[in-house]
Amino acid sequence: MDDSCKMFMTMSDFQNVVSWTAMITGYLQNDGIEQAIDLFLRVRKEGRIRPNDYTFSTILTASPSLSPFQIHAQVIKTGYLTYPTVGTALLTAYVNLGNTQDASMVFREIEERDTVSWSAMLAGYAQAEDPESGMKLYQEMRRDNGKPNEFTFSSVLDACSSPSASAEQGKQFHCSLIKHGFESALCVSTALVSMYSRRGSIESAQKALLNTGMAIKL
Repeated sequence: MDDSCKMFMTMSDFQNVVSWTAMITGYLQNDGIEQAIDLFLRVRKEGRIRPNDYTFSTILTASPSLSPFQIHAQVIKTGYLTYPTVGTALLTAYVNLGNTQDASMVFREIEERDTVSWSAMLAGYAQAEDPESGMKLYQEMRRDNGKPNEFTFSSVLDACSSPSASAEQGKQFHCSLIKHGFESALCVSTALVSMYSRRGSIESAQKALLNTGMAIKL
């Protein structure tokens, strides 16, 4: 990365958003979070290159080292907040800080929400142990003809594992994911095992584990 950075800095007349974003991505992939942030801020300050949607969605993965508040205003100004990739990256950054309120506000700004966007927001509510908001969002997703995948259901089940969630809610979603054919997905089965275990239903947890077809042989 040091050699790449030297080359990038010497080609100032040919630097563009693609090479800039590639450098940021390289640092992030090689545990150079601080260097990625420094490069992003330095080039932005110079004003020669404008970030695109991929640049923003990439640098936002540096959260919490880089606060999403530092990027939020820029994303709004450039008009990228409505992009699913950027909006999802920004709301995920807020979720990582435990800030579901701002995450939800960003989520509402995304124009064409995809399964990743819905699942990311559901994961945020699960992390915050807010099953009520998670249930409402899932129902809204279904009304909007959103298509849940295995990660959607694992996030919902994580929300159902919260002490404030009712046991009946978890059972209802278990039935729903069976209808969608995701019961044997590893992340879903793991979420089921966790949920039932926390509820003290060891028998149901064992069944969920066996349904994966991947139970560890002791």
